[in-house]
Amino acid sequence: MLLPFLMFLIGAGTVVGAYYAILNGPDMMAKRRLDQRLMDMSTPIGAGDDESSVVKTKGRGPEKAILIAPATLADRDGAALDALPFVCVRFRWRGARAVFDGLDDALA
Repeated sequence: MLLPFLMFLIGAGTVVGAYYAILNGPDMMAKRRLDQRLMDMSTPIGAGDDESSVVKTKGRGPEKAILIAPATLADRDGAALDALPFVCVRFRWRGARAVFDGLDDALA
C-alpha cells in the first residue's frame, strides 16, 4: 500500500513541476535576460577587475579613436571632420558592400 502511494506522489509532483516550468519558465528566462542587459548597460566600460577578464591584453598604449563616416557626410562637412582630434575613415557603398577609404592608414 505504501509503494503505490509513493509512486502517486512522485508522478503528481512530476506533473505539477512540469506544468510550473512550462508556465513560468519563459517569463523567468526573459526577466533574467532583461536584468543582464540592464546590468551590462549600467556598468561602465572597463569597470571590471583585471583578474575577471578572460581576454589577455598586450601592454601597449591607449587605443586610437576612429570615426567611421559616410563619404557623403565627409564630402559635405570635410573641414569639420578634419578638425576632430581623431582619424576619420570614410566609406562608400558598392553594391551590398562597404568600401572604406583610409582604413589601412588609420589602423597603422
